[in-house]
Amino acid sequence: MAIVAVAVAGCGGGTKAGSTQTSTVTVTSTGGGGASSGGTTHTAHGMAQAPSPDDAQQYARHTYVVQPQLGKRVFKVFGPAQSVTAGDGSLITAFSAVLADSGDGTGQAVLLFRGTKFLGWASNRLAIRLTIGRSGDQIAVKYGNFQGNDPLCCPSSMKTVDYSWNGSRIVADGDPPLAYGKPGDELRLAPGG
Repeated sequence: MAIVAVAVAGCGGGTKAGSTQTSTVTVTSTGGGGASSGGTTHTAHGMAQAPSPDDAQQYARHTYVVQPQLGKRVFKVFGPAQSVTAGDGSLITAFSAVLADSGDGTGQAVLLFRGTKFLGWASNRLAIRLTIGRSGDQIAVKYGNFQGNDPLCCPSSMKTVDYSWNGSRIVADGDPPLAYGKPGDELRLAPGG
């Protein structure tokens, strides 16, 4: 299980008055730790609603990586969201995000929400290229599997990792591939996100 406590610390902003049902949200991976996670408590209120694109953009702007030669780089949402209805009736939504200063579309991540509450990222590592989709009640993320001398446009293959809500947390059925044999830069969440 990979845990990224910073990914959700302070996210979601508390509970609604009169709400009594809560659940602990944790993202896990059945493999070697590709999924990000959190230990924040959320109310059941609003779990059938999707987050607005503006809400997702706020979390994207607070998500960043630190790269030795380029410094702190933030994200922006791009492309349409993908949503699925989990077995408990809650709505799980994924937004693609790309480094805001990327000139070629590389440097991507996936923001995950349950209802309107931010859960964290599909992976706590930067991906070179990815696409999001749906597969039944799961969010399907196709990651570029870059190896050897693959150009940034064209990975050797794609690997799909499915993310589902099991009633208490997001569970990944595998880990994203490494990029040229190395993990991507670690995603972080700035205060206020």
